[in-house]
Amino acid sequence: MKNFHCLSISHFHASFEERSLISIQEHEINEFLLQAKALVGLEELLVASTCNRMELYFSTSKLTDVEKIKQVLGSFKGVSSQQFGGLFKHYQGADAVQHLFSVSLGLASRVLGDAQIINQIKRSYKISHELELAGPFLHRLMHTIFYANKRAVQETPIRDGQASLASAATAIANKFSENFTTARLLVVGLGEIGRDVIKNLADANMDITIMNRTKTKAMEAASQFGFRVADIADLENEINEADIVISAVGAPSPIIKANMLKGTPYQKLFIDLSVPGSIEKEVQQKPCTEVYNVDQLANQLDDTLQKRESAIPLVKAIISESIEEFSNWSVAQTYTNSLSHFKEKLNEIRQRELKRIGKHMNATEIEHFNSLTDGMINQIVKLPALQLRSACERGNAENLSGVLKELFDLENQPQTAE
Repeated sequence: MKNFHCLSISHFHASFEERSLISIQEHEINEFLLQAKALVGLEELLVASTCNRMELYFSTSKLTDVEKIKQVLGSFKGVSSQQFGGLFKHYQGADAVQHLFSVSLGLASRVLGDAQIINQIKRSYKISHELELAGPFLHRLMHTIFYANKRAVQETPIRDGQASLASAATAIANKFSENFTTARLLVVGLGEIGRDVIKNLADANMDITIMNRTKTKAMEAASQFGFRVADIADLENEINEADIVISAVGAPSPIIKANMLKGTPYQKLFIDLSVPGSIEKEVQQKPCTEVYNVDQLANQLDDTLQKRESAIPLVKAIISESIEEFSNWSVAQTYTNSLSHFKEKLNEIRQRELKRIGKHMNATEIEHFNSLTDGMINQIVKLPALQLRSACERGNAENLSGVLKELFDLENQPQTAE
C-alpha cells in the first residue's frame, strides 16, 4: 500500500481558473494515460477529472515518478509544470487510499454526496482497465470502493434528496422561471451532466430546447423527453431566444461569447456547468444577465445537505471498515507473494541439483528424488508461512517479508533450469 500515490488539485485549495488550466476532458483520458504509461513506465494509473477536481492515482516505488508525471501532464496540457506543480496535494500509502474512498463516496465533493462522482470514477477505472493500467492492487481497491459505496447508499442518507450539480442548476432555473409565463430554456451539451440536467427538467413548466455537437444524440434525448432540438450551428440565435441557458459542454475554451448577445430588456440567466468554463466571463457584464458557474452552485439545497451531513459519521465508519478489509488483503498479498517467490527459489535449486545429478539416475530414482524434495520444500515453506501469518496479525508482515526477500534474493525472479 505504501507505493500507492495520489496527486490532487481540487476546489478545496485551487480556484476554478487554476483547475481549468490542467483539466483533462473525458475524451482526452485515453491519450494521456498512454503517454504517461510510455514516458513514466507506470503499471497502474487512474485519472479522476471532474468539475471540481483533477486527480491522478498511481502505483510506483520511485518518488521521482511523482515529479515525472507532473511534467507529462504539463506537456500534455501545453503548460509549464511550474505553473501548477505547487497546487498539487500529494497523498501516499494509506492516506492516498483514504482520499480515494472519500472522493468516491462523495465526502470530498463540492456538493456533499454528489452521485455523479462514483459514476465518473467507475468510467475512469474502466478506461484504465482497458489500457492495462489497472493491476491487482487497483482492481481490488476499486471493487472494495464500489461495494462501500453500495453500502453507503443503502445504509445512510448520504445520497438522499437531489443535490448534484445538475439538480442544483435545475433548482436555480426553476426558481428563475417563476418570473415568466412560460420560460424558454436552452441546454447545450449532452454529456453526463447535461443528460442529468434534462432528466431533472422532464416535468418542468418551461419551453425546453436541447442542442449537442452530435445532433443524433440530441434527437434521441428529445424523443425520450419531448423537447425541441436545435442545431449547434444556430447557437447564437438560440441563446438570444432563450431566457435561461444551461451549458454543459466539454471544450477547451468558451463557446458562448459576450459578442453573441443582443440587447434585451428582460433578465437572462446563464448557468455554466463546464470545466473549463464554456461561457465567456464578459457575459456577466452584459445588461440584464446573471451567470452561475460550478463554484457558485454548492449551497443551493441546504435542507438536503443538512440531512446528508448527518450521514458523514456513518459513511466514515463504512470507509474505515472497508479500508481495514482492504489493508488485510494487501498485507496478505505481501506474504503470499513472498512465500510464492521463496518456493520458486527452492524449486530452482532443486531443478539445478537434479540437472547436475540426474544423468546418473534412472527414471525410478528421479521419481523418488522429486517426491522426497517436494516433501522437503513443503516442510521448509511451512514455518515461514506460519510466521508470516502471525506477523500479519501483529501488523509486522511487511518487515518479515522483507527479511525473507533479502535472505533468499527474492527480488530477482527465479529461472527454471532447462
